[in-house]
Amino acid sequence: MIDWIIQQDRSLFQLINKVLVSGFLDAVMPFIRNSKTWYPLYLFIAVFMIVRHGSKGMWWLLFFFLAPALGDLI
Repeated sequence: MIDWIIQQDRSLFQLINKVLVSGFLDAVMPFIRNSKTWYPLYLFIAVFMIVRHGSKGMWWLLFFFLAPALGDLI
């Protein structure tokens, strides 16, 4: 049973890495994976929440930034 699972895992790995290759995604993914790429979006969300919702927006932003921090700790 374990040998069958290992063989299926290898087959899937080969399929993903040798057959399903995309030159477009190879060029785009490093840009998307870079965390600094998303800073303007985070800034837009913060400004939008403060302008649109005022003090409630500040609470939302607090939880927005606190959730990943707590997730890393837990």
